[in-house]
Amino acid sequence: MTVVTVHYSLALSPHTAHRRSSHPSSATHTFALTDPVSTPSAYYADLSRAVKSAIVVLGEDLTAWRDAVANDEKERESSTAGADSDGDGDEQGDDTPH
Repeated sequence: MTVVTVHYSLALSPHTAHRRSSHPSSATHTFALTDPVSTPSAYYADLSRAVKSAIVVLGEDLTAWRDAVANDEKERESSTAGADSDGDGDEQGDDTPH
């Protein structure tokens, strides 16, 4: 049987890898071609279908990771910004009397 196989393994930061365990950081997807194929044009049409399916699945997987990493970065920036404030309530650049 002829197949198209796509494998990926992402190198993630420990923070992201720990927080997003619901998304596997590596995967292998296999897309079978119809067997047997009678003509070269039928083979290439089937191969094209399998490759397009692989692109869709890989795109979905990687989009989920892109979104997860972006959300982690936003959370990290928010927590860093909160830790940077001195907490006295005095804003810089605020010239209005209280």
